[in-house]
Amino acid sequence: MKDPPKLLRDLLEGIDPRSGHFLEHIRTYNSMFSFTSIGGKVEGQINDGSGPPQFIISGQNYHRIGSLIPNEGDTPKFAQLYIYDTKNEVANRMNHFSELTRRSPTDPTLVAELMVMIDQENVLAKNFRRVRDHIEAGSTPNIALRLFRDHSNENRMYDLPTNDEIAALIVGDFDSSDCGRDIILRTNSGSMQRIYETHVSFLPLQYPLIFTNGRGGYSRKFKLNKNSTKSKQWKRKKVSLREWVAFRLQERDHECKSILRSRRLFQQFIVDCYSMVESSRLFYLRRNQNKIRKDFLSGVEEAVDRGDTDAATLGARIVLPSSFTGGRRYMFDNCQGAMAICRTFGYPDLFLTITCNPKWPEIQRHTSKYGLQVYDRPDVACRIFHMKLNSLMTDFKKGDFFGKAIAGMYTIEFQKRGLPHAHILLWLHPLDKLNTIEKIDSVICAELPDPVKYPKLFELVSSMMVHGPCGLSNKSSPCMKNGKCSKFFPKKFVDVTSFDNDGFPIYKRRRTGVTTNRRGVELDNRFVVPCNAKLLMKYRAHINIEYCNKSN
Repeated sequence: MKDPPKLLRDLLEGIDPRSGHFLEHIRTYNSMFSFTSIGGKVEGQINDGSGPPQFIISGQNYHRIGSLIPNEGDTPKFAQLYIYDTKNEVANRMNHFSELTRRSPTDPTLVAELMVMIDQENVLAKNFRRVRDHIEAGSTPNIALRLFRDHSNENRMYDLPTNDEIAALIVGDFDSSDCGRDIILRTNSGSMQRIYETHVSFLPLQYPLIFTNGRGGYSRKFKLNKNSTKSKQWKRKKVSLREWVAFRLQERDHECKSILRSRRLFQQFIVDCYSMVESSRLFYLRRNQNKIRKDFLSGVEEAVDRGDTDAATLGARIVLPSSFTGGRRYMFDNCQGAMAICRTFGYPDLFLTITCNPKWPEIQRHTSKYGLQVYDRPDVACRIFHMKLNSLMTDFKKGDFFGKAIAGMYTIEFQKRGLPHAHILLWLHPLDKLNTIEKIDSVICAELPDPVKYPKLFELVSSMMVHGPCGLSNKSSPCMKNGKCSKFFPKKFVDVTSFDNDGFPIYKRRRTGVTTNRRGVELDNRFVVPCNAKLLMKYRAHINIEYCNKSN
């Protein structure tokens, strides 16, 4: 990535006095200069100020671009703003994004400075300005701009960007039948056209504040590095889109960090990249249905075995194989694998849930270097959580906490606020089964520890394993449904662990007199979430542990 201009670098690094305002509203500023519109529906209801901001989209995501000039009576949009009515361009941009600017007030002076920066640095903007000059000259009625899908030069690493590699200006009538997936923008087509994810300008057109020079997008021509032994065995010669995105999201000391310091724009960028990868995978499967014909035929055979005789209910136009993550066959194969484990080892013994702790020192050490919050670097939080989860599963295999685990499985989910957590099932060795009340109590505790004897453990349980406050003390708690706690807190005081009529455990919660203060409310053992002291001390995260109900 080329280093950004000084103005943008100072804004991203906090040197410019307007940096705080810019970083808070960076998505708005980027939208004001983007050449394309984003097609996915942005879900903003969750960003109500009660939690960290998240970027969430629903529906199909795509990028679209319009004609060079708007229809008569229409206001200019996106790329048209670089061509139409440039005398009042700052006002036009702010008026076009009036809804955004009302929610995220912008600085007209900063908008003007950013506009000058993009005009000087961005080759895409320069090409649109060339179109403006031709239109203002009025010499030809028909004009079009052709944005090439791939750069013509293979050895781009040390080359300065040139306009001829990016686009071509076409004057007069032309035949676009051989344009392939190049983007052809006519003077006034009256319609929007979709840009393919594999177009080299797909991301630079949408993120001018990240790709400030209009270059740096993914190209099918990127060659796969053949230095490693593994890559020499591959038949594929080019870098895939997923590999390129993973490469871009890594942090390098010798490279600018404009992507990683973009905060909420970085959230949008990685969501957009994920949808690009998914779209490219689906497009490949659609074009290669003959290679997965076996799955299709087996599905027909299964339908016949079930007795389906209506031909309209058989088959599918597009078949997703089990290798497509999240597809129906993928989920079915994983479910079959889980059922096979249950058939072999019986009922699971323990059910655990571990949630990413945003205060882990590994996360804080990395984000504090640049003055960022955890939600500004979701990639770092996910990578560290994955490492912790792998370490946790390794400990279970070694038998460090509950004895030897002979089988286990987990699934990773994401909370509404963006943090990952994993649900884990464990099967213990027959010699380590929790078949007595004493063994259950040795593994699972639902009480506050003695703050004098165990001050560190008391602090961890108080901060991570105490539910609430809810109920009459806090009726607005997220767990409250119809005036009651959906998690059934507070529990009852009991002196001995037992089981209810349905086979669910009732953990020991004695009236010890030990309490902890949360949000001005004193909470006792009735609000403690079942946990394991050793796990809590080692991993310092919310780790809920439950004895599995054998019959339900």
